[in-house]
Amino acid sequence: VAGTIGRLREVADSRDNEEAAIQARWCSTLLQASLATGRGAPDAPVLLARLDSLERSGPFSYYPWWANRYGSLVAARLYQALGDSARALVAVRRRPFYWATPDYLATYLREEARLAAALGDRAGAIRAYRHYLALREDPEPALVPAVERVRQELSALEGS
Repeated sequence: VAGTIGRLREVADSRDNEEAAIQARWCSTLLQASLATGRGAPDAPVLLARLDSLERSGPFSYYPWWANRYGSLVAARLYQALGDSARALVAVRRRPFYWATPDYLATYLREEARLAAALGDRAGAIRAYRHYLALREDPEPALVPAVERVRQELSALEGS
């Protein structure tokens, strides 16, 4: 990963292709934050804040639209790994949509519901779980166990 980050930074510093440089900056930032968090490095919070800032700034280029569709999900998981569930919830609720395509929406919703429930946002958790289940109304066999867990979690929330 460190070697890839280095190569991406070389591209990011290049003036030959601005679109490639923008994409490389975003990818290297995501990888740096992930690596630092995974290693428990002291600069992990700073690197994660940099990634989160890129995600909050919105679509920074037309070309890498494919890349930053999952960046807020990664940021949420990294915040949670650092013990900051509140920021994780904010990040996961910031879902990008491009050309009306809500990529990874079910994953975003499941994570949002889980975090919201853990933080005491019962209404938010219920709303996200219901939306998730609407998307997974007739799941393929591999997804059935996950859908059943969500149904159980939703039932517990609705019963409380």
